[in-house]
Amino acid sequence: MQGDLWSARAREWSELQEGSFRPLYDAAFGAAKVGKATLILDVGCGAGLACLVA
Repeated sequence: MQGDLWSARAREWSELQEGSFRPLYDAAFGAAKVGKATLILDVGCGAGLACLVA
């Protein structure tokens, strides 16, 4: 059931909604002092914007 719900409009969510989380990602990674040598694990966290920001 969850697969059907989350994949039904994934492209639209990625293109229209995920960008609104950018300020949150910037603040969280800044506070955590994420840098070039930091390893992160992104598991089911959207379309990948968080990884790009990190």
